[in-house]
Amino acid sequence: MNLKYKELAEQAGWMIDDDVEGFNTRLEKFAELLIRECMDLLEDFTADIHMGGIQYSVVGASETLQEHFGIEE
Repeated sequence: MNLKYKELAEQAGWMIDDDVEGFNTRLEKFAELLIRECMDLLEDFTADIHMGGIQYSVVGASETLQEHFGIEE
């Protein structure tokens, strides 16, 4: 199981048990589908945010999620 998925699942109170056949695979698939859905929403997202007189640009959010969670295309 992807280490990041396992860490988040344990923080959410899930009991990760390598002896339960198929459970970890389904949990990992669910996490990946959720992240891919977020990536799809953010794929073309670009925004300029002005805070305190400073302009910030938000680009590449989809790629950032993909890299952070180790999602392969």
